[in-house]
Amino acid sequence: MRFVINNPMPRFAQCGFDMPEAAMRRHHVRGHGEFPINMELVESKDSYTIIADLPGMTKEDISIKVENGTLSIQGERKREENENTNVVWSERFFGKFRRDYKLGEKVNVEKIGAEFKNGMLMITLPFKDEIKPKNIEVQVN
Repeated sequence: MRFVINNPMPRFAQCGFDMPEAAMRRHHVRGHGEFPINMELVESKDSYTIIADLPGMTKEDISIKVENGTLSIQGERKREENENTNVVWSERFFGKFRRDYKLGEKVNVEKIGAEFKNGMLMITLPFKDEIKPKNIEVQVN
């Protein structure tokens, strides 16, 4: 399964996630205090993986928590200020961000893991064991 930004809700909803309307909009207006995060949802036979592009950030800038069945990803990218320079034009985003997703029944909340490497955050959402497909061997007597 691939999370396609042009039509995020139907695919994300099929996975048991609930995306707030504001998170679905691709249009972000500067000055509202939040910047857009580019994310992708990947499905494997054992789990979902959320991949977020967070260039210029460190793992200390990011917070992930699960509470009441909702996964929250938040953080802040800060601009390094230099009193000897003046930014004339910028298309870069700075400030705080937050994304919340309702996880649904398929995800094993106790086994969620996260890794941050080279500006990419990868959150693994393993399926509960009873959800995974299971092969049953037929016995011959």
